[in-house]
Amino acid sequence: EAEIVGVEVEAVNVFSVPIV
Repeated sequence: EAEIVGVEVEAVNVFSVPIV
């Protein structure tokens, strides 16, 4: 579960991986 605000959170929500 990635809780990063300001990045591809929408895409991360499905991969559960922080895309910075």
